[in-house]
Amino acid sequence: MKHRVRAIYSVLAATALALLFNAVPGTAQSKHTETATPAASLTHYRPDPLTLLLETQGDWEGELYYLDYQSGQRFAIPMRVTATATADGATLTRAITYTDPGNLVYAQQLLTVSEDQTVLKESYFRERNGEFFSSQLTDVTQSDVNQWLIAFHEQGEDDGRPAEIRHEWQREGDALLTRKLVRFADQPDADFIERNGSRLVLQRSSP
Repeated sequence: MKHRVRAIYSVLAATALALLFNAVPGTAQSKHTETATPAASLTHYRPDPLTLLLETQGDWEGELYYLDYQSGQRFAIPMRVTATATADGATLTRAITYTDPGNLVYAQQLLTVSEDQTVLKESYFRERNGEFFSSQLTDVTQSDVNQWLIAFHEQGEDDGRPAEIRHEWQREGDALLTRKLVRFADQPDADFIERNGSRLVLQRSSP
C-alpha cells in the first residue's frame, strides 16, 4: 500500500498542466469571409501554454494508472477532475478526486506558466500537505485544434533514486492522456520507463 500511495501521489503531483494545453488557431476575418489558419501550419506555431492550459476547463473522468516496481504490475483506479480558471485568467485550478482501495482522496492543483512561456509552475495540496513544482517546458506540437502534445522535464527522484523525469500531455479530441517517464541517473543509457499516467475523457452536457 505504501508504494501504491506514493505512486498515486507522484502522478497527480507531477503535472503539469498541469492536464493541459489545447489551442485555438488564429483566424483572419473580413466583412464577408472568415479564413481559418491551415492545420498544417500549426506544427510550426508554438501556442501560448497558459492559453492552452485554460482551455482544458471542464469536467473530466477516467483512470489513473501506475507501475508497481516491486511486483512489476500495473494498477488503475478511477479518477475525476474538474478544471476552472481564476477570475484574472492567470491560473488553472483543478479539483481532483480518485479512489484508492477503500479510500476516497481529494486534492487541489494550481497551474500557471511563466511570462516567457518556458516554465510550468504547479502547487499541489492533499490531506493538509502541500508541494510546489517547477518544470522546463521543452516541446509543444500541434496538428489540429484539439490534437496536440506538450512535454516538460525535471531532474528529481523516483522510488528514492535520482532520475531524469519527462512528463507528456496529449490531447486527442475529447481525450486527455498524461504520462510520466523515468530514467534513473545511474542508468543514463537505458530507455525511459513509463512510471504512471492518466486517461481522461471530457464530459460534455447533453443537448
